[in-house]
Amino acid sequence: MKNKNIRIGLLEDDLFMAQTIKAYLESDTQWKVQIYSNPSDIEEENLPDMMIFDYFIGNNMFENNSQEALKRIKLRQADLPVIFFTSAKDIDIAIEVLNKGAQDYIIKNEKNFPKLKTSIIEAIQIQEQIKELKNLREEIDKIKRKSIIYGSILLSVLISTLLVI
Repeated sequence: MKNKNIRIGLLEDDLFMAQTIKAYLESDTQWKVQIYSNPSDIEEENLPDMMIFDYFIGNNMFENNSQEALKRIKLRQADLPVIFFTSAKDIDIAIEVLNKGAQDYIIKNEKNFPKLKTSIIEAIQIQEQIKELKNLREEIDKIKRKSIIYGSILLSVLISTLLVI
């Protein structure tokens, strides 16, 4: 990802706030923010590189639409970073969504906009490290398979040599 051309999905039902966040995030980056006002608008087949969720979505602040969206997305793509940027100041809510796979939980206010950008950068870096580790793990597995094959061949040659002697 390398901090360029990052596609960010923003689940925010307050259009003014969504436009404000979008303008801020796109202002000095090459990030592209797609706004979703409802969790059902998120195309699970074509997820962005990361998501930002407001906790309270819809008219009923007691519905857990964002938690359901988090659950669906994590089932679809477990390593997709999701950051909650919300006005919900309840520590129990923060702990709950972090335990369910959110990468960060930031209280939405003017002072925390830079924190949101920092959290996105950190999420991107973590994603890059995860991909690098997966690639290294695959390389190690390939080397292990080759060493087993070469070991078997070497053992066969050794046994054949011993039988000739």
